[in-house]
Amino acid sequence: VFHNWSKEARGQQASRLVHLWKDRLTAAVGQLLPEFIENRGNHFTGTLKLLLDSLRQCALDTKNLPASPKSLADALRRLAPSLLETGILVEQEEQRRNDGFHVTITLM
Repeated sequence: VFHNWSKEARGQQASRLVHLWKDRLTAAVGQLLPEFIENRGNHFTGTLKLLLDSLRQCALDTKNLPASPKSLADALRRLAPSLLETGILVEQEEQRRNDGFHVTITLM
């Protein structure tokens, strides 16, 4: 089917698929994060890798979670304004440390 589409149409479809993929990852993180933070005493601080590993441990289905700390960071950036409206503050450090990028998440 796609081979009959123009190059522009194929590019638009690919862009939509990427957008849907990112939305799925973001939604999975957004659903897990509030309960995860509450269960951790309303606070998490550590590397993005540690956060991703921790989310994987409490998720019933890990296939919709981001595959890497980088994709988790991207999902958190997209979610941050909505999470803030619900009382969850996400702060990501811009500078990488020896053990990776760090994030602090607080339920206010």
